[in-house]
Amino acid sequence: MNGPRLRQLRLARGLSLEELAAALGGLVSRQALWKYEHGKAQPSATTASKIASALGVKTVDLVIEPATRVRLIAYRKRPNLTKTEQERIESLVSLSLEERVRIQERLGLMHGGDQIPAQTVICSLKEAEAAADALRKRWELGRDAISNVVAVLEDRGIHVLEIDADSKFDGISAVAFDAHGKAVGAAVVT
Repeated sequence: MNGPRLRQLRLARGLSLEELAAALGGLVSRQALWKYEHGKAQPSATTASKIASALGVKTVDLVIEPATRVRLIAYRKRPNLTKTEQERIESLVSLSLEERVRIQERLGLMHGGDQIPAQTVICSLKEAEAAADALRKRWELGRDAISNVVAVLEDRGIHVLEIDADSKFDGISAVAFDAHGKAVGAAVVT
């Protein structure tokens, strides 16, 4: 079992160890689940199957390494967002972006990392305007108003995701990388 993946799936579903143990009807304890997540023990095939079912995934999803790695690059939140909610959001964003990239790949719609803008530190309005102008030029957007920003972003492999989250969460940006370290997708989340 891939312990970090189990933890990620559990957190994305908003479940504590106790809640997942309860959803399993006492099949395993909170302590056993903790051991699975930290690689200290391995569940039987039957137990792994029941854990997967409780999380709404296939058993193989608890075993394999994801094809992409997601890195969170920018986070807007209020200071009083709980650590539990932050971990849930981060796990959910990672899983959602992985799924989008997987679908994109299966449909033959992969965008190269050349479409994904490099992370730029902006410290002033002038720098923000210069970065926007450079991106408009690179993407050949012209100077007119953009009628559908979401469509422009999604056409370039930058997924716009909306998630249910605490009101103390404002947004997050993430980039997905393939096994060779090439950017294969990105997301902005609100």
